[in-house]
Amino acid sequence: MNQEPRRYTRADYRRAVRRRRIKARVGIVSAAAAVLLLVIGAGVLIVNRLLPGITVNTAGKPESAQTSAVQEPGGKSGGEGGGSPKTGGTDFTQWNQECPWNLIVVNVDNPVPTGYDVITEKYDGTMEVDSRIMEPLCDMIRAARADGVSLWISSGYRSNQLQRRLYEDETASYLEKGYPRDNAESMAANAVAVPGTSEHETGLSVDLNEVSDDFKYTEAYRWLSENAEDYGFVQRYPEDKQEITGIITEPWHYRYVGQAAAKAMNAKGLCLEEYAAGLMDGSLEMPRSE
Repeated sequence: MNQEPRRYTRADYRRAVRRRRIKARVGIVSAAAAVLLLVIGAGVLIVNRLLPGITVNTAGKPESAQTSAVQEPGGKSGGEGGGSPKTGGTDFTQWNQECPWNLIVVNVDNPVPTGYDVITEKYDGTMEVDSRIMEPLCDMIRAARADGVSLWISSGYRSNQLQRRLYEDETASYLEKGYPRDNAESMAANAVAVPGTSEHETGLSVDLNEVSDDFKYTEAYRWLSENAEDYGFVQRYPEDKQEITGIITEPWHYRYVGQAAAKAMNAKGLCLEEYAAGLMDGSLEMPRSE
């Protein structure tokens, strides 16, 4: 039986932010533990160099140099709480000035271009999106419904002013807890994109259904994984691409790139940054205009 669509309220947004905040705190603790292990490891290496006759294991017990070795601590932090992953760092400034409108790249290293203009249209009288993606978006939602799957838009276009307000609200929540502003802004960025770096400001992205990691276990997600490309949409932030996109996986966030590009990206297992970089250097063929 179809699930009845509901509106994505500010309370829903706050709940999603709280979930991300919890992840952020867990990630910070994990990062601190990793740093402590690295410091201990470095100390062990220094002792071993100064006193070559012995080595010291991580428990602090002297051992024979012939029978013991110092292990370097390792590990990685995942999730949003570990801080934003590093992106590929590709400069898409020139690309964004010349590329097809549906292939613009916006991320922490490449903000929305100055003067970028969005003509929006309201879906179902509520959520705004770029008017050019309205038809394929409606077609996708109708096709899902015909297959017994309910899709609804939780978030669409956000103006820079709205994105700034959300970011400042999140920063304020940390300032109220006594964090210095630099720390508060950095922690806020784990839950809310810095103004100018959110794809929602392009009007080409939508958050679908529940904004939750559990969305990837739903029938709606399975349907999107199999069919979204037929309507020009891709999951923008795949789990295995976070080091490139700079964003922790968001199974609910879908971006319109056009049918040809969506199929090519999925066939080659590429995220938008990789795909656009390939088009820039000529290693990939430019898709037909849509």
